[in-house]
Amino acid sequence: MTILREWRGRAAPDKAPAVLEFYRKNVKPVMLQSDGCLNASFCSREVGSLVEFVLLAFWRDEEAMQAYTGPTPDRAAMLDGTQTIFIDSDTFVRMYDIVDQY
Repeated sequence: MTILREWRGRAAPDKAPAVLEFYRKNVKPVMLQSDGCLNASFCSREVGSLVEFVLLAFWRDEEAMQAYTGPTPDRAAMLDGTQTIFIDSDTFVRMYDIVDQY
C-alpha cells in the first residue's frame, strides 16, 4: 500500500530562500535516488510572521520507506545545517496509508 509521509518546519521569511536551497541540494537528491520514493512535493505558505514548509513524500510501500528512514520511520531525519535555517521544526513525521488517489 502506498504511504504518504508528511513533515513540517517553520522559518523566518528571510530564511525561506535558504530553506528551499537546502532542500534542493541536500534532501531532494537523496529522495530521488531512493528506490521506492514515487514522488515528493515541497510546499510553503505564510503563517503569521513565519513561513511554514511541508514535505510530502509518497512511498511505494512501508518497506521502501523504511529503507530510506531506517527503523524509526516516524522520526524526522534532521540533517546537519537545518538548525541554522529553521526556527522550529517537527521532530516527528505523520504517515498515512493512501486509500484512494486519482
